[in-house]
Amino acid sequence: FCGFHLRPYVFMDKEAALAEVKKMGFASDWDPYKKEIGAFSGSQILLLFDPDRSYGEKVIMTLTQDAYERELARIQEKRDAILEAHEAAQRGEVAAGGEGKEEELEENVEENIVVRDLPKECKEWASDTA
Repeated sequence: FCGFHLRPYVFMDKEAALAEVKKMGFASDWDPYKKEIGAFSGSQILLLFDPDRSYGEKVIMTLTQDAYERELARIQEKRDAILEAHEAAQRGEVAAGGEGKEEELEENVEENIVVRDLPKECKEWASDTA
């Protein structure tokens, strides 16, 4: 969850989070949640990115097994829908026999701009007042 390329979800090892709390103490990001993490029955915690802050925070975690399974099922549904759409698009290109692919390439052609970064050409100095 760092940088500009945030992933929509991450699986965090429960024991790693508790080990970080033990090592760093109150300076750990997991310290406020150590009791909830310790009480969680699973071996991995699911962290979800919530850009709309629907639950009040940008990053939320599943602390119950029911929430973990519910959110994991939602992720799997979305993943399956994306894969099906991708496979349908691939089948559509194959069914067309490659026709239209050239047209598509022509539409996606970007202007190729070449910038030459050369030093300025020095000329003999001429005074405007003399």
